Amino acid sequence: MKYAIAMVSSAILSLSLFANSAVAQSYPVRPIKVTTVEPAGALDTVLRIITNGLSISLGQQLVVENRPSTTRPEDRIAKAEPDGYSLLYLANTLWLAPFLRAQPPYDAFKDFAPISLTVKGPSVVAITASLPVKSVAELVVLAKSKPGELNVSASGVGTSSHRAALLFQYVTGAKFTEIKYKGTAQALADVAAGNVHVTFATIVSSFQFVKSGRIKVLAVTSAQRSQLYPEVPTLASLGYPGFESVATHAFVAPARTPAAIVNRLNKEIVQFLSQSEARERIGNLGFEIVASSPEQLRAAMKTEMNTEGHALRAAGVRPE
Repeated sequence: MKYAIAMVSSAILSLSLFANSAVAQSYPVRPIKVTTVEPAGALDTVLRIITNGLSISLGQQLVVENRPSTTRPEDRIAKAEPDGYSLLYLANTLWLAPFLRAQPPYDAFKDFAPISLTVKGPSVVAITASLPVKSVAELVVLAKSKPGELNVSASGVGTSSHRAALLFQYVTGAKFTEIKYKGTAQALADVAAGNVHVTFATIVSSFQFVKSGRIKVLAVTSAQRSQLYPEVPTLASLGYPGFESVATHAFVAPARTPAAIVNRLNKEIVQFLSQSEARERIGNLGFEIVASSPEQLRAAMKTEMNTEGHALRAAGVRPE
């Protein structure tokens, strides 16, 4: 009897493995939709580099669907058919949602199947050129001497720049008055014009203003220096050990997407991001490639929730 049960179990397992193999070999047979937030940002630029490459290697078009962040595209993809034809590409706001949104209608670990990390990129601590400081230490001293008199741009709740600004204030004890913006372009323009004192912007978005001398960069928020600003120190090296606040990008699919499809997508993503041309193009945008296995993405999600997420809570951020 035990032998018969073992034989049946073995047969079922073999059929399952065969079915998964068949799915992986035939997938994809039609275009794949990749949903993300509104265009014109670094996330969208990186995504289009990756999807253009994957469209060639997979033999099917990956169609990018941009949706306003206010429509919560992650909520919709969590409920999409788990067939590998509806993917989501977002930054770490996906799994930091419990610290940023009041009762998000999804669980990042239960409602999504992780596929791969892709890149991570820092913000820069930048100030208007007219502000009379030359270092982070001087900025902190000035801010503490005039609590709330210096202002900081904030372009979107929970964005990488917003989180970096909050964590900077929490760690250093500096207090800024927050000026809200709908996007980074106007926020940077106002810093360059001297209307705003401080900003935490992506490296590429700040480039032209730094080059023109209208904005000064004091530090980067990553654990390592940026190859685009090699002379700019990290906050960790300036007396704030362990400080890291970056935008982490990743692909996920709806939960219950077949493992064979997840693994196929992961393989193609990792292979594309290992190519020298892809590394150069993405590196020139100020990002570091961190392609991973699905398991490594899940581990990274947990780590960020336990570090940056709880730091946001400690900094006084309340879900909206």
